[in-house]
Amino acid sequence: MKMVEKRMHGRFTLQFNLNDPAQAEVARILETKGRHKSAFITEAIQNYTKNAILMQTMGEALDERIRAAIARQSEAEKSVICDTVAEGAAEVDNTAQNDSKTGAEDYDAIRQTMLAFDNQ
Repeated sequence: MKMVEKRMHGRFTLQFNLNDPAQAEVARILETKGRHKSAFITEAIQNYTKNAILMQTMGEALDERIRAAIARQSEAEKSVICDTVAEGAAEVDNTAQNDSKTGAEDYDAIRQTMLAFDNQ
């Protein structure tokens, strides 16, 4: 199907699948915004983008700290650290799956893991 060029740039039509609980919730929220939907969507997308970049940056910094800490450890200590990191990663994954709305627990778990490696 050929895409028709838009006549009005910046104007969009969205239709949510109300059988999908996540989309139904977003539709309900947008319905409460009246004539301020575009500002709300703009802020949501900007926050999502900032948080995605922050999570990537924090993940890269955590990787660097983990590598540095492991390099300083003996073989026995490396085994314990790897087990601890695996448990921490599983905890972050579980938190992310259970609380995808704010990600606050994700940030806290990463921050605490970084602090633990700094203190070694």
